[in-house]
Amino acid sequence: MNEVPWTSDLRLPPAPLGKPQILLPRPMVRPNYPSVSMELLCGLLFTPILDRFQFFSSTLHGALESEFGYDVETCLVLIVLALGCLAVRAYEEGDFALPSRTPSATTGFARPEWYEVVMDDPPGLKFFNEARQRIGFLMNQNDLPIGQFYMLCTLYYAQTLRPIDSWTMVNRAALCCISVLSREETIDFDDWEGDMFSRLFWNTLMYETIITQELSLPLSGLLDYEADIPIPKFKSSPRPKTSISGLLSDEDDSFFNFHFLAQAAHRIILTRIRRVDHALNIRLLLTDF
Repeated sequence: MNEVPWTSDLRLPPAPLGKPQILLPRPMVRPNYPSVSMELLCGLLFTPILDRFQFFSSTLHGALESEFGYDVETCLVLIVLALGCLAVRAYEEGDFALPSRTPSATTGFARPEWYEVVMDDPPGLKFFNEARQRIGFLMNQNDLPIGQFYMLCTLYYAQTLRPIDSWTMVNRAALCCISVLSREETIDFDDWEGDMFSRLFWNTLMYETIITQELSLPLSGLLDYEADIPIPKFKSSPRPKTSISGLLSDEDDSFFNFHFLAQAAHRIILTRIRRVDHALNIRLLLTDF
């Protein structure tokens, strides 16, 4: 099987003599972002890792305000765009119409005006490389947004069939969760931010459990906190009366939320069965001696 080339087309300008390059202002090399309408973006489904209202009202606003600088908001927006490119390619391969709030005469896939940004191999690689460039300056942080970024990178690697890279990213997301849980501050899981952390925790734990068991890879230790973290309640984020809030709807959210909770419950049951089976095998081995 041919390995997919993962080249990073990022170049920094040479620094003048006598001055450290890291202290100099660097011109931002930005990709060409698609002119996707906000209406189409709001129609796309988000994974439980992010909150749609928070993303459009705060995260996206922060990235635009910093002109796609070296901050976590920009990294989150870029990885979402990369995953969006993969989603568009999946719609094309299945010949499904892209989500739209306006009725379309065609029933199959129709290439949008910004389709050229999807033509990377794999799709979204430009956005992903831009996100990887920026996250290097934030690697000392281990909080909720950074954990969300690593978990979204996990999904990107998984969808592009790079399992070891995917495991590396989910391991970093687990490290962020463990770092937050190791702090002296208590987490209020009845609060929106605490509920968002619960969503990140269960996303990370479920994926890590699957990939480590399938590929016999080491665990991060996140499983030790399973009994202390409640399953998400999917609390709504604060929603100011903005133009964006009118485009977002909770019509189908409950269906996807219950589906995710069912997955979490299923994973808990399977993990407990595996533990009991492992304990029984050890007991049988000891009785043989």
